[in-house]
Amino acid sequence: KCTQGEGIVFHRLNGSAIHPLTSGEAAKERKATNHAARDCQTGSLSMSRVEGKVVFCETRDKKTALDLQVYEVINNGGLGIIIENDFLKRVANYYGGFDIATTVISTKESLKLKDYLKSTKKPIAKILPTVQIGNYKPAPEVAFFSSPGPSASSPDITAPGVDILAAWSSDERFTEASDRGYTIDSGTSMACPHISGVAANIRSGMPSLSPSGVKSAMMTTAVSTNNAGGPIRTYNGELASPYEMGAGMVHPAGAVDPGLIYETTMEDIRHFLCYRGYSTSTVKALSTTASPSFSCPPGGANLDRISSLNYPSISVRVSRTSRTVTRRLTNIAATTGEGTCWVYKASVVGVDTEEGVVVKVVPTELSFAEVGETKEFSVTFVRSNAGKKVVSGWIEWTNPRFTVRSVFVASMD
Repeated sequence: KCTQGEGIVFHRLNGSAIHPLTSGEAAKERKATNHAARDCQTGSLSMSRVEGKVVFCETRDKKTALDLQVYEVINNGGLGIIIENDFLKRVANYYGGFDIATTVISTKESLKLKDYLKSTKKPIAKILPTVQIGNYKPAPEVAFFSSPGPSASSPDITAPGVDILAAWSSDERFTEASDRGYTIDSGTSMACPHISGVAANIRSGMPSLSPSGVKSAMMTTAVSTNNAGGPIRTYNGELASPYEMGAGMVHPAGAVDPGLIYETTMEDIRHFLCYRGYSTSTVKALSTTASPSFSCPPGGANLDRISSLNYPSISVRVSRTSRTVTRRLTNIAATTGEGTCWVYKASVVGVDTEEGVVVKVVPTELSFAEVGETKEFSVTFVRSNAGKKVVSGWIEWTNPRFTVRSVFVASMD
């Protein structure tokens, strides 16, 4: 029988194609506990029972480090390792690159393996080299190491960061040396260069676009569906919320032609700081470009007005019966001819009446005749009943060519 695992396995087991198989518990060192041996924890395995075999290790203790499991098998002469771990199963590079063949299987698949181990006195196994699965579905999904909120700005957007082929230093003073000059790595440090590349591509076509405009272009064109046509999910199969994926997965082709942008000016940032409770003198000290006449709006700290920062997403707290925020959209797309204009219509997506909030956009139509023209609109969140504590969705401005999407999250205090 063949059990499908995940991994990046370039190592081929030497000798015969099939090798003896044992479990960590069956290969227990005399003084070790059954629990430690099942997880192949450091010092728990017996060399005489591991040497020359493929070892099956569980991960009941979530604090057990995968690399320590692998090295425990290696140090005792094991030829390969099969690890049960639902948590790391989707991030293959975490269990690739070792000196022995390594693969990870799900708890569900491990039940079959456990039954097999009990059914015979001489279990056998082999770990096949990695086979790439093209057009894997569903993809993308949010990895466990992603940087979740809740926050008005965390995360902003999602980018590829799992099992990325990356350049790798051969200087062991700075990193674990690689004689190949490359490795396959995962993390937000892998997602960062993807986003940076998209930003550079946007600026190459629109060199005068501000940093906030570049950010808006990426966020308002991001996608929230996977390649199977369903909503993006997390690594454990749950629906990904804006607190986990932000505006969605970056869409490089769409980001270079967003139609409209949310321009966040320095004045917006200064007022944001004022509403957070900073004094005028402190804001001026932080913002050296503030004019001498700048002063914070009267009233001091105002947490309600913070949500009106002209940002591509909306995070709002609805502590009363309703709450209104404002946004400004700027046109950066040339019209099709003299006397023509872009007309956008607003819609609210992803919210129904049963969720306890009604979302209203005013006006429902915006028109732009010139590049650089700016229009303002408001979004009002009205509590209708005792529904969900957190409601999320999108404000979409659409015309036959463009769709400008702004994700929102409303917390019902």
